[in-house]
Amino acid sequence: MTDSTGNHQQPKRQAPTRRTDAPKRRPGTVPGRNRSTASTKHRTPQTAATRVSQRPSHSVASLLRIPLLVVGVALVALLAVGALDALVNGGKIYNGVHIGSIDASGMTVEEAAASIEEVYGEEIFSKEVDIFADEATMKKAKAGQEIEDLQDNEYVSVDEAAQARKAWSTNATMLQARIYPEEIAQEAYEVGRDEGGIGARITAQTFGWDINPSLHMSDTAIERLASSIDRSMGDPHVDYDIEIVDAVATVTEGHAGKEVNRDTLRDEIASRLLGVVEDNSFVATIEDAPIRITKEAAQALADRINKGVENGATFTFDTTTWEAASYDLAYLIVTDVSRAEDGSWVLNARYDETEAKNVILANLQSAFNKQNVKVEFQKEGENITVKTDATGMMPEVGKAVKALEQATLETIPESTPTIAVEGAQIPASMTIDEALDYGIISTISSYETEYTAGATNRNTNIHLAADLINNSIVKANGGTWSFNGTAGECNEEKGFKGAGVIVGGEIVDDIGGGICQVATTVFNAVYEAGLPVDERSNHSLYIASYPAGRDAAISWPDPDLSWHNDTNSDILLQTSYDEETITVTLLGVDPGYTVESAEGEFKDGEKHSVRTEYDDTLAEGETQVKQAGVDGSTIEVIRTVRDASGNIVRKDTFSSVYDAQDEIILVGPNTDVDSSLLSESDEDEDDEFDSESEGESEEDAGYEGDDE
Repeated sequence: MTDSTGNHQQPKRQAPTRRTDAPKRRPGTVPGRNRSTASTKHRTPQTAATRVSQRPSHSVASLLRIPLLVVGVALVALLAVGALDALVNGGKIYNGVHIGSIDASGMTVEEAAASIEEVYGEEIFSKEVDIFADEATMKKAKAGQEIEDLQDNEYVSVDEAAQARKAWSTNATMLQARIYPEEIAQEAYEVGRDEGGIGARITAQTFGWDINPSLHMSDTAIERLASSIDRSMGDPHVDYDIEIVDAVATVTEGHAGKEVNRDTLRDEIASRLLGVVEDNSFVATIEDAPIRITKEAAQALADRINKGVENGATFTFDTTTWEAASYDLAYLIVTDVSRAEDGSWVLNARYDETEAKNVILANLQSAFNKQNVKVEFQKEGENITVKTDATGMMPEVGKAVKALEQATLETIPESTPTIAVEGAQIPASMTIDEALDYGIISTISSYETEYTAGATNRNTNIHLAADLINNSIVKANGGTWSFNGTAGECNEEKGFKGAGVIVGGEIVDDIGGGICQVATTVFNAVYEAGLPVDERSNHSLYIASYPAGRDAAISWPDPDLSWHNDTNSDILLQTSYDEETITVTLLGVDPGYTVESAEGEFKDGEKHSVRTEYDDTLAEGETQVKQAGVDGSTIEVIRTVRDASGNIVRKDTFSSVYDAQDEIILVGPNTDVDSSLLSESDEDEDDEFDSESEGESEEDAGYEGDDE
């Protein structure tokens, strides 16, 4: 059961209801002794004298006093009971009411809330819930056997790792779970009062009344977890949606699928975090997943968009007017899906705020020339201040975008709407949000890379590295940025953990595995911005998750990633991440560069080798592939950067040489193998070889200490 915000509510116990098919009787009658008027007509007739002689000799008034006396006594009794109840239970929860494992009988709301916080507040944050793709994997995990997980290996593509995944772990922190003790305690207090009245009170005292504490979780976090499970076990549905083709909104195809039920997943997790179910692991189940947005709904929105923008829009600011055509507006529209209060799903259209601000401001530059504005970022603790040398009035493009949405998307205009862009005095100092809203700064570029979700060492390293470089400032007119210079050494002292790195053509664990993904994300944001790159090295092995030839390897003290700012204003580098993605955004005064990218063909490099290693844990004669072999390759990517006038600013060639990855085959004892395929460690284990082996590992690890 979900509330209006989509959060889960545990069902509460309902009081017993009376059968509606039982025979009805008049108020005040007793079942089995009631007689109707009709039945008295069939009794033996009596004379009036006989009837009188059989009655006591009382007056009518005296006869009326008897029922009145009974009623009065009953009222006094009820008042006495009520007074006693108020005295005994006033402000307290009635006997028999339980909140989960808590007997709340006789507690005040405050006492019950404190007890809920004591019992459940810490409990829900002390547990890990494990989810498995099948029974076999769960049994293997419970037996203490290792579950293969490719997500810590950056050299396996995200899709491949996600599809091969068989286990997930989550907790209250990851799900942003919260329990509200006061609300639950108040619900318990209302049992026998507003909830069920005296009937509920009697039921609670006789049979007990149980209230399961409710646990609220983030819809976004549940969706992220469910989507990860879907990629491994299911076939995610695709909603009908909208894309803009030749400035016209058209419908894209959708299809049903098979997915984990989000509400069921939420219930399963909540029951374990709250201790309702003792076993903290379960197997996920996949169900049919219908399309949320139908073709008809998508078509209706497409029609509305096309009608809304067909007349374009007129923007006015100061003495400047911009006549925006329908295609100017159409390409700024994006869609998203939201859930209505009744639980249904709705496809919405809106303008991409960042793009819309930039376009509007660019077309009003005759009144406000942003290219001549210089911006400086200043950092004090966690606060970033934007300072500018601009003076005078400037258009408030943030308000203009909202007005445009109201005029063209929320309503259908009969003619061309006019958006009067308001002006504001340019402040000398402002916040990031204010500078974005005014259009003083904007997003120069933003780039996102993906990884598989889960509380893994590699993900921890990614988040730590992202935090270290977040809100770093690159000064105008030649200011430089270095990954190692900004983040420093990513070691155990800073909380970095062991994850996959390359040593001697083999992927092994070492401290800092994963920070190369952060560097790669930075490199691609800088690449797309058209800014000059000073130093960048590719990984020794090709990584399919990144654009070909556009990865960046990092280690301490080198190789490094560095670039510089050739614009007249400072640039602010910001990072953000969740359990599946990391995003790097560059903010500042957009220099107006356009980037053309030409990706060359992969060329064959060195062939991979095959090595065989003995493994005593395998049965005699058994073989197993420990690591697949991959041939080496080379590739070149050419980037051409042009200014707003189309002139070439720079042309860069990024060359990448990827090594071969050895194929490693494990064999059991007494297994005949080709001696030429044996690794040196199997042929010779003397001290001299150990020394050489250690030297090779240190060299390779020093080069790529964070490769997966």
